[in-house]
Amino acid sequence: MKKIFQLPQGVRILLGALSLLAGLGLTWALFGLDGFGLLVLLPFAAFFIWVSPELWRGK
Repeated sequence: MKKIFQLPQGVRILLGALSLLAGLGLTWALFGLDGFGLLVLLPFAAFFIWVSPELWRGK
């Protein structure tokens, strides 16, 4: 997983955004956008935050 941080920042942001969109599509298809569906979306959002920390640190 350390190799993912060697990718350029734009690629990491794209990977994170695509995983977030895929998670949103998956939860919408399986559960709808109710409370449990949004709970299932949390790991995808956490991956997006983890893969691009520069967006959240303000650097």
